[in-house]
Amino acid sequence: VYVTEKDVSRGRLTFALEPRAAARRFWHQAEPDGLTPYRGTVTGFDAYSYYFDLGFGVPGVLRKDMVPPGTVVGEVGSSMQVYIIARDKNNHRLKLSLQRAL
Repeated sequence: VYVTEKDVSRGRLTFALEPRAAARRFWHQAEPDGLTPYRGTVTGFDAYSYYFDLGFGVPGVLRKDMVPPGTVVGEVGSSMQVYIIARDKNNHRLKLSLQRAL
């Protein structure tokens, strides 16, 4: 367990299972080329997107309109191979695809 924030005025500590440095390193080293496969765990979904954890707490989003017809995205907790196609710096998420770029 890692301490990620210390708020002395409130007497509060914030913890994480992975150090932030590892999350930052993964964020900058992950290749948004659509060619490199990554393992992602489904963490949730809504009407428009599926949400994945790619490790170190770095979130990824897969828009439902990017899922090929007939493809089943697993339930929450299941693991799938995904490809990073872009970094969304405003929302600090990675945009994903299930298909390898050509």
